[in-house]
Amino acid sequence: MKKKFLIIKKLKKIILYSSFFVFLLSNNVKALDYPEYEGKNVVELSGKFDSGYVSRLESDLKQSSDEVRVVFLDTKDKINLTFYAPKLFDKWSMSDTSVLVVIDPYLNKIGYGIGSQVRERIRTKLANKINKKDTKTEKKVDYDNLASAIHDKFAEEIPRVSEKNINASKNSEGASGGSSSS
Repeated sequence: MKKKFLIIKKLKKIILYSSFFVFLLSNNVKALDYPEYEGKNVVELSGKFDSGYVSRLESDLKQSSDEVRVVFLDTKDKINLTFYAPKLFDKWSMSDTSVLVVIDPYLNKIGYGIGSQVRERIRTKLANKINKKDTKTEKKVDYDNLASAIHDKFAEEIPRVSEKNINASKNSEGASGGSSSS
């Protein structure tokens, strides 16, 4: 009889802890909801940025050759953006040439969803940087230049013209007469 009582007592504890665990999980599921894609490249769900900033960022992102989407979330440190961003990328069925950047501006945390073609570019870029021993990493988000930072991180390498070559080009135009106004 005593053995039966102990078994029932243990079962009650198991049921109590299980129901508590299910309760905790059900509350966290709400935090893991993924927003539906509504056609905007910037989704502001954190409440930190005004519509003017969002509009400027959308305009800046349109200048990229790849599709770039940015989502601002207030995660309250309950969501790991490293896992969240790729899942949202898949849910939104983004292309191989696109990038999704999910940012919690309150905690300064970032997660990325990256298309396969962009990922390959990053590997190439990283290999080149390692060969050049240029491995600096930036930890803080620069919200004023966010579109440029995203573009610099994910865009194809564009050969840069040195200032010396630009000046030489200008001097040769001046020497050959260039254009004159009458």
